Amino acid sequence: LWDGLWIIQQPVCREISREEPVLYVERFVSVFTVLRYPSLWKRLFTWLRGARRLSPTLRILAPLPLGHLGHRFPRLFRIEFAIQRRWILFWANRDPSGSRILWVDNPLYQCAIGRMGERLSVYHVADEMTAFPTSHRPTLERLERRLLEEVDLCFAAAEQLAIEKRKWNSQVHTIWNAIDAHSYEQDGSTEPSRPSVTALRGPKVAFVGVLDKWVDIE
Repeated sequence: LWDGLWIIQQPVCREISREEPVLYVERFVSVFTVLRYPSLWKRLFTWLRGARRLSPTLRILAPLPLGHLGHRFPRLFRIEFAIQRRWILFWANRDPSGSRILWVDNPLYQCAIGRMGERLSVYHVADEMTAFPTSHRPTLERLERRLLEEVDLCFAAAEQLAIEKRKWNSQVHTIWNAIDAHSYEQDGSTEPSRPSVTALRGPKVAFVGVLDKWVDIE
């Protein structure tokens, strides 16, 4: 989600939009998603707003709230994507701009390759998707292998990820995650006072990242 947890997808798209038009398609949210994450119930209606324009070159689009059971039933996901594809292309074609590049970050979207009017397809491996507890590993491994065989280019966020993916595509390049430098731009002379921090004695350590169950807080 564009205004959700700020991870690698949003900064990449914002950076590209400085030079080229971008249509950012958010994650799928369905009734089944809301049953697992009740706080997302409002997202079932975001699609009614169509493509939201954040800047002259950046639009955000919510997919239709269909079933989205692709992790377990990829054939059903293909049927759903046939509908989603028309929805996405409707908005993509309203702001045409030369050659189109399709950028995907999940093996489920293998069914989109070659069907979005793209000149070039890119697979961005930000994580090992098959290792997530909510993923059905055999299904995603099969879809990812097919995706890697079909895309033109692949970026991996770590060298070990890249090594694994090169089994199926020689055009896999390691591009490490990095900070969004623009978020840290400020005038040093106007740095705000932080008494709660400056009062601490001894060395100070700042943690920048996602606080989740895999972080050893203690």
